[in-house]
Amino acid sequence: MAKQNAIANKGYFLTADTTVTGLTLRTSPATAYTSIAGTTITASGTDANVPFTITTKGTSAINLTTHIPVNSAVPTGGIVYRGVAAGWSNSEWRTEQHTIQTLGDVPTAILSIPLVNSLMVSVKILINGFRDDFSNCVGGEILATAYRNNAGGNITLVGAPIINVNYANAVDTSDIDADVDVPSQSLRLRVIGTAGDNWNWVATATYMYTISNV
Repeated sequence: MAKQNAIANKGYFLTADTTVTGLTLRTSPATAYTSIAGTTITASGTDANVPFTITTKGTSAINLTTHIPVNSAVPTGGIVYRGVAAGWSNSEWRTEQHTIQTLGDVPTAILSIPLVNSLMVSVKILINGFRDDFSNCVGGEILATAYRNNAGGNITLVGAPIINVNYANAVDTSDIDADVDVPSQSLRLRVIGTAGDNWNWVATATYMYTISNV
């Protein structure tokens, strides 16, 4: 039996013979609808404001999955929320995970956030670090803020980073830290292992950009 491109009756089935590159789902009246094009799902329509709602049943979770390359300290993915308010050009909330492996006690950036002119960022990062044989571990969080002015000045750290750390070994030299790197104009969140040891690190970062009003 040959496939049908669309069946619209009591079964509400939709079957495609080939790849669907664009799709519009609407009700009547069609003042608000959902459109799908490529990798983008958009709440569209003639209404000025169209909410987009995801609902699950029971104890089901909403699973949003993206993959950042392993040992990639520069933001390349994650879940992004963008909000725009009158008088401001844009703001952005982002959350993502990063992993890295360190050998020795050299501070290494697990997350590096570059800032262009007229931009500030506040970032909170939760970090798990452990020796590869699980004989030692450290966990902690960092809250840091940085900005660049609209005249092209260098990145500036605002105050001192707030850092809380839990150690499995009180005399351990492993640690977490935050600073700014002027050559790359980046806010860096760094991890530090112990001499001669492999440490594995996982970090979940949540940060908010604010761009100066225009």
